[in-house]
Amino acid sequence: MKILLLVLLLSCQKKAITSSVKSSFVGSNKCLSCHVNEFKEWKKSHHFFSMNEATSQYVKGNFNTTFSYNKIDYRFFKKNNKYLVTADDSQGNMRDFEIKYTFGTEPLQQYLIPTTNGKLQAFNIAWDTKNKKWFHLYPKDKVDFKSPFHWTKISHNWNNRCAECHSTNLEKNYLDDTYKTSFSEINVSCESCHGPASRHLDWVKDKDITNKGLIVDLNDRGVWERQTGSKTLKRKDELKHGSQVENCASCHSLRQKIKTETVGENYLDAFHPRFIEPGRYFPDGQIKEEVYVYGSFLQSKMYHQGVVCTDCHKPHNLKLRAEGNALCLRCHTIENYASKSHHGHNLKSKGSKCVNCHMPERTYMVVDPRRDHKFVIPRPDLTTNNACIDCHKDQKWVSKSFKKLWPTLKTADDSDLTFMKAMQGTPGIGADLLRLIKNPEIPDIIRGSAVKLTSSYPLIQNQAVDYALKNSTTLLVLAGLEISQNAPDSDALKTALTKLLNHPKKIIRSQAALSLNQRGLKEGSAFNKAMGEYIDSINVNIDDPSSLINLGNLNVGDKDYARAHNNFSNAIKIDPHSIPAYVNKADLYRAEGLDSKAEDVLKRALTFDNESSSIHLALGMLYVRNKQTGEALEHFKDALKYGPDNFQALYMYALALHSYGDSIRALKILEATYNKFKEWPAFNQLLITLCKQLGLSSKAQDYFAKFSKMNDTANN
Repeated sequence: MKILLLVLLLSCQKKAITSSVKSSFVGSNKCLSCHVNEFKEWKKSHHFFSMNEATSQYVKGNFNTTFSYNKIDYRFFKKNNKYLVTADDSQGNMRDFEIKYTFGTEPLQQYLIPTTNGKLQAFNIAWDTKNKKWFHLYPKDKVDFKSPFHWTKISHNWNNRCAECHSTNLEKNYLDDTYKTSFSEINVSCESCHGPASRHLDWVKDKDITNKGLIVDLNDRGVWERQTGSKTLKRKDELKHGSQVENCASCHSLRQKIKTETVGENYLDAFHPRFIEPGRYFPDGQIKEEVYVYGSFLQSKMYHQGVVCTDCHKPHNLKLRAEGNALCLRCHTIENYASKSHHGHNLKSKGSKCVNCHMPERTYMVVDPRRDHKFVIPRPDLTTNNACIDCHKDQKWVSKSFKKLWPTLKTADDSDLTFMKAMQGTPGIGADLLRLIKNPEIPDIIRGSAVKLTSSYPLIQNQAVDYALKNSTTLLVLAGLEISQNAPDSDALKTALTKLLNHPKKIIRSQAALSLNQRGLKEGSAFNKAMGEYIDSINVNIDDPSSLINLGNLNVGDKDYARAHNNFSNAIKIDPHSIPAYVNKADLYRAEGLDSKAEDVLKRALTFDNESSSIHLALGMLYVRNKQTGEALEHFKDALKYGPDNFQALYMYALALHSYGDSIRALKILEATYNKFKEWPAFNQLLITLCKQLGLSSKAQDYFAKFSKMNDTANN
């Protein structure tokens, strides 16, 4: 009995030691012996062609020709089995550059050029693989070596912007403006998705190792069945949003990395995602700019019914599981969805294809069409961006025809309309927006985005922050933290932020620490730990200007002005077009009483962007301090001209006009923008003050009554 017990103890001890061994990367060739078919499929995929050495096996472009752009002739040629291009360098001088790597395969192929300090730059003339011709990524602009979009600038830096999602096990290795970037495999290989595989190889010999030795479980595809009377399949097994969608989102989302090692990590422990924001998305949440799928998919009914990426896409060659409508009809009944009564178009026409209505395309990088993954119902009666308009063009006719074809279709959910209005900055919807935020039936990504949008609705913003920070939904909490810096100090806010220092998600802990730090509340071991996590997340991206700016702002809070100046200067060095870096550096000079240096910094910024609202605003405030009336007014005027939605620019311009004796003009400006800013307390205070001082007491009373009514509505 004692011998048996000893054997059991030794066995348990062995398993405990085995499970603690860290897995390492072994390379895709190790997978081939067991996973032959998967390996063959992968070698046909975009993942395999994400990056390769520039050899005849992979290069698709014509390297025996010249391409002209912006009065420059770019010569593509071969020499000694190397691929080269004659192009303008960072100073505008024409030189020969060797192309070291291919980047992608279709519908376009880019090329990477090594420059200085270990940097690889993505050339902004690419090869159109369908039409077999060279094209410039910015065909309508006149990009030259001074432009922020020139191929030598940070916007085209592979190490900073592209590398981690095009290679496996990438280590940036950045220090002192120099990269020593490495990867275990050049492209997106098996271990990019499945994680390091050395323990998986051990599992082949020892089946007691859990999860087959893999740290990533991608087996989230569900069991689906058609229930009686249902038009679509329903997921039979437990609905779960597991690691597969999050694992894909690590690259297929708009986010910032906050941890060095991300494979196998929970998404919100490794990344800081972007919300649905005006400019990046259309008001109804459809894609506008390149946002990489995840934000759209989180809005969809598909996601909330348990659909995952590999339900539609084959995991290894990435192709669709079926072509055309056949893909959708695997889950949606033919009689209900593949009929003219459903889509209103002739069968086999473009309009009868599911994706053309529910996944409209947007073209990026000139030749690369991407489909929206929100899976929307097109609503030409409500929006100007929809699949119907993409084909039929005439908005009025389309809207009328739509209502005729589907007269019983409800107008839209109140929440959908509210979100669209908030994305457009429509005034007077604060109470409706707050109801949307509190509705658990709405997708979390929409609710969180709505919290962020309350920054334009100051009468409800504090309520939104309070609700979000106390919520159990991580995306709501994150959104609340991101705008909490604008909330007034209170004991309740301090308590909520302090509690979040122990949240299970790293992104929440670190952002809570940041918000407390901005308020000078820097006490306790939980704060110190979370603040350390925030600083670690900054250092992950220390080659990015935004991270240096964030680090500089921490230095300012600690009154370490020398380091702050150094970080702001390094941000400008990396990207001379980084306007926030100039603004922060100038503001630090202001705090030090060095206005002349602040002025020099801001004027330098104008040489890079003369239409920056924030730079003109900063200069206006500087000239106010120095009693340079004319200069101040001109810059406030320009700040408002280039930033019509910039409330501070409007307020300072009107206040300056009033202070300098032109109250009538100040009143005209405020009244002209009343509908846009009428919910802002400071706006109303200045408006009412001007009316009173100009003898317009009845008008002042009217504005006061309107604001009081808006305030009551928002708070009831």
